[in-house]
Amino acid sequence: MRPIRSALALTGTCILVTTGLAAATASAQDVPDGEPVVWEVSGLTPDEVLDLYDDGFDVAEFHDGTADVIGDQDVADELRERGMDPEFHDTVYKPIDPAASDVDAQGTFYGGYKTSDLHFEHVDDVASQYPDLTEVYDIGDSWLKTQGRGGHDIQAICLTAKEAGDCQLSPDSSKPRFTLVSQIHSRELATGEITWRWIDYLTQNYGSDPEVTELMDTTEMWVVPQANPDGVDRVAAGGNNPVLHRKNANDSTGCSGTGVGVDLNRNHSYKWGDASSNPCAETYRGSSPASEPEIQALQDFFGKIHPDQRGPGDNDPAPDDTRDVMISLHAYGNYLIVPWGYSTARPPNDSDLRSLANAQAQHNGYQVGNPAETVGYTASGTTDDYTYGELGIASYTYEIGSGWGSCGGFFPSYSCVDSTFWPANRDALMVAAQSADAPYGGGSGEPEPTECENRDVTESGNLSGRGSSVRHPSSSGYEAGSGTHQVCLRGPEGTDFDLYLEKWSGSSWTTVDRSISVTSDEDIEYSGTAGTYRIRAYSYSGSGDYSVGYSTP
Repeated sequence: MRPIRSALALTGTCILVTTGLAAATASAQDVPDGEPVVWEVSGLTPDEVLDLYDDGFDVAEFHDGTADVIGDQDVADELRERGMDPEFHDTVYKPIDPAASDVDAQGTFYGGYKTSDLHFEHVDDVASQYPDLTEVYDIGDSWLKTQGRGGHDIQAICLTAKEAGDCQLSPDSSKPRFTLVSQIHSRELATGEITWRWIDYLTQNYGSDPEVTELMDTTEMWVVPQANPDGVDRVAAGGNNPVLHRKNANDSTGCSGTGVGVDLNRNHSYKWGDASSNPCAETYRGSSPASEPEIQALQDFFGKIHPDQRGPGDNDPAPDDTRDVMISLHAYGNYLIVPWGYSTARPPNDSDLRSLANAQAQHNGYQVGNPAETVGYTASGTTDDYTYGELGIASYTYEIGSGWGSCGGFFPSYSCVDSTFWPANRDALMVAAQSADAPYGGGSGEPEPTECENRDVTESGNLSGRGSSVRHPSSSGYEAGSGTHQVCLRGPEGTDFDLYLEKWSGSSWTTVDRSISVTSDEDIEYSGTAGTYRIRAYSYSGSGDYSVGYSTP
């Protein structure tokens, strides 16, 4: 797997005001009774990890035989009883900055994170302030509301420069649509903050920022800021020690504590059924496909605003002229995940899905891949599998934040939202939204690639898709004396083409230099001895025309 090409810096400048541990100094012996931390467990097989899931352990990540398990000292003892050797990895609770103006504001908790009620109030306030740019809908009920026990309506807000017929609950819209969903897993706090800022960014900058204005004039942005509001209530009830509640509030299964509920991101009806059948497990799939009212609301909503553009077969591709994009926000890992979740097989639109993912990743630096390539496991019944599998729209999951430090985990310091998460993801979301008119056309060669400047020879070529290569000037190469080779490649926006300089060793071709950014804008300057050289253009993702320029000694 290609290495991550940029990393988001961890911020550690907050004043430590928390009942938890400081990650830099903590050890297993320091963990207070009852306080959850992250334990690292090595030497595991995939089957052993599945057993941990099914037995109710909170497994956050699994890579290369190592799992991160969340729990207190009792959980660590249970792991040891299984013959495992858990080691302290990180704290769950992070620093709180007392200087933040909204730490003690009504409706916030844990340094500034918003309750569900405050999110819904924000949506209503924005709609009141910007009536020409917004439309709000009640798309369904939370589980508690269906039981007559309080609960919430689930809201969706449409954002666009409204014209006649815009922002209607109909798939036959004149504008393409981009949908953003957050906090389907309630404890993933940063995700709701991103949607809050996305709503404000679009409305507050319309008419003053040319890029935002053009987007709002041409595209509908739909946001579901609180997909699991009952769950968020349970998290927020912990105040400055938020409750690690992931699922909804369905308490009909006899579980207690954070075991209550159904994992909503395993409950979608498309390819449902491979997640845990243990009602108390963190990844409990529910009693049946789309059994939960929150998922019924989301699926009904998706069907009302996005046309069905893909055939019924697993290998039926969505056509090239498919429109619309959906992103589901999660935490954590700094990943940008593409379908399929339920399988390691590649979906029929894999190349174009990854091309657009790589274009987004140019801005947030996230690692692109399917769940098995990123978080380390497959996941059935997910939101992005549903919207791509059932409707054909380009669908992604963002896993926001790293796995360690004050800006890592499920409960990062609130200051990380504005210092790290929002700056990293704003432009990535813009790329996704701007691509809603033709998400599978991103690697088609439009616009035409620019040519390299100041090179003696310029040639053009075409890469047909991921893994394809073309050699220049030919497979047999060119003769050059000692000196400097200057080589460049320019490809279409939304693709990820790489550039290699190879030298004949007498028996085989050897790469002597390469340029492999996440764009198709590559440059090599290599000083070498005399010999036979050739240039190789390679598609890491995407397809289309490109130009190569080179000057030789």
